[in-house]
Amino acid sequence: MIFVCAATPGLIRIETESRVPDFSAAGRFASDIYFKPMPRILVADDHPAVRRCLREILERQDGWEICAEAATGRQAVDLAATTQPDLVLLDLSMPELDGLQAARHIHERFPQMAMVIITGYDVVELTDKAKTFGVRTCVSKTDPKHFLEAIRSVLQQIEYTNTASDQPCPPSRSVAKTIR
Repeated sequence: MIFVCAATPGLIRIETESRVPDFSAAGRFASDIYFKPMPRILVADDHPAVRRCLREILERQDGWEICAEAATGRQAVDLAATTQPDLVLLDLSMPELDGLQAARHIHERFPQMAMVIITGYDVVELTDKAKTFGVRTCVSKTDPKHFLEAIRSVLQQIEYTNTASDQPCPPSRSVAKTIR
């Protein structure tokens, strides 16, 4: 069992129960205590409503912090350099630099920085191309379940296999609509 005992900006204090509570010792669990950094995420999408919805979805996850938001691919590259996030979430279609171009620039400067492309297009075909630019995976905006699974996997440095259909995403649905 895991208990989050305290959170400070950038850190979460985690206590893991290693045995039954010992109430004779001031009522505390025998615990292994350590501090785990909160994952910091940069969100890049050219639509303000989508950025707002992505922020709301991501901030609902315990311990995830949105460190910056970008409206263009160029802003995403610049903010990745200044904020050093743990994960860059890039929309595929953005002005100035698209998501793949931004990923290439970020990967050239920061090869260890995790990146995920979000899109309304065919994610299966896109994933192979995106991986050449350092992107860990691509995920559809239309599927919040896979969206969060992909981000969790990337943050935990686990290979994410996209099981979504290889059909293009229907244009009528989006992450923005899932929150309303």
